[in-house]
Amino acid sequence: MAGKPEPTEPESQYAAYLEQGIRAAESGQKARARRLLAQAAALRPDRKDAWLWLAGIATDPRESVEYLQRVLAIDPDDEAASEGLEWARRRMAAQTPPTPRPGHDRAPSRPRPAPRPVSLGRPWLVAALVVVIAVASIALLGSAAYSLLANARPTPTPTPTNLERIAGWLDPLEDAWQRGDWTVVITILERVRALEPNYGGLNDWLTAAYTNYGRSLVTQERWEQARKAFDAALAVVPGYPPAQTQVEAMNLYLGGLDRAEANDWEGARSAFQRAYALDSAYPRLTSLLYEACYRHGLQLQQAGNLRAAKTAYEDALAVMPDGAEALAKLAEVNYLLTPPTPTPTPIPPKKIVVDISEQRMYVYEGGVLIYKWVCSTGEPGRDTRTGVFAVQSKIPEAYSSVWRLRMPYWLGIYWAGASENGIHALPINPNGTVLWAGFLGHKVSFGCIILDTPNAKTLYDWAEIGTPVIIQP
Repeated sequence: MAGKPEPTEPESQYAAYLEQGIRAAESGQKARARRLLAQAAALRPDRKDAWLWLAGIATDPRESVEYLQRVLAIDPDDEAASEGLEWARRRMAAQTPPTPRPGHDRAPSRPRPAPRPVSLGRPWLVAALVVVIAVASIALLGSAAYSLLANARPTPTPTPTNLERIAGWLDPLEDAWQRGDWTVVITILERVRALEPNYGGLNDWLTAAYTNYGRSLVTQERWEQARKAFDAALAVVPGYPPAQTQVEAMNLYLGGLDRAEANDWEGARSAFQRAYALDSAYPRLTSLLYEACYRHGLQLQQAGNLRAAKTAYEDALAVMPDGAEALAKLAEVNYLLTPPTPTPTPIPPKKIVVDISEQRMYVYEGGVLIYKWVCSTGEPGRDTRTGVFAVQSKIPEAYSSVWRLRMPYWLGIYWAGASENGIHALPINPNGTVLWAGFLGHKVSFGCIILDTPNAKTLYDWAEIGTPVIIQP
């Protein structure tokens, strides 16, 4: 997506820290090596190389034991780690217990990466860059590294590094993230930023946390606080699409409320429709959009613009299919728009009834049932609209450019946005195969009512423009 920041590459960063840490260890720069290897381990705690090297350069056998236990948790068959663990334990037994580290009465918890941000728009694509680094052989790790440990002089335990401090915050951070406690999440991430501004993936996590926090405030209709949260997200990563989307949706929603209060139903309808397209879960947005479309339809009908009123009522029913007021007004407008029959001969009353729960069509003439057929209506999510309609178009074979389907014996009955839904025979794919053959009686269509081809032809020849079509749940 244009404007979205590139995701971090923890694998590539891990490889770089590991390689630099090994070089520092081989050149005798233990402090630098410890810092770089700890950064590598924090990025990929499930990889054993960094833990092995940390064990090899540790000055305290207790630390070696801890690091080697991490290695064996990852790979229980690692011979070098097993040998090193025995050696470190023997050395611990031979030493006087060292003075405990001030403020550290237990081993630090295993560092884990912070949880990935919740995506508001789409999932991020994370490229895994596999970097192969030539490290010392297992034999070297099992002998030379531990020999170096044996000959090292005990030195005072260093104060915790920033990464060690951050590692202690990761468990509460993950717990808060899972609970959706965004104030706690943001507090911890801001502390991380204060210590390590370039900590891997920090900006992505912090931006997502601020955006999620703002969205939670929207559900409480705390608009000013939500705006501040979205602004904070965009201050961390300018142009962050989920935050920008939320700002736009909130502005449209609030603008729609203002227009509805002023009885500007056309403006309210437009604002709510655009907000709905961005985030349909805004508070009361479905009912607000329905009301705006319905009220605008009344204004248009009163002004004599019946076709525009029909579209407004259909838009209302698109978000609330069971809206009784809009259904009634749509039936009234359809009746007014139905052209008079050109023949002077009286036509016996005709009626088509579709029962969605039964997946059946009933065809009446003069109050007598003349046909009863199995049909298929819209699949879940593309449900056929219920209500009172009328045949408004007849085409021997219609074509859908959206679905690339030929639809024989087309009887159009209502508009769903820019597309017309209707009754037709089993559709035909571009390669000539028949779609949904064998599935009649099940909800499979994209919103239309499907009949077996011979039945569809019979209905097409029998029905006229204006024939009532009643679709019931």
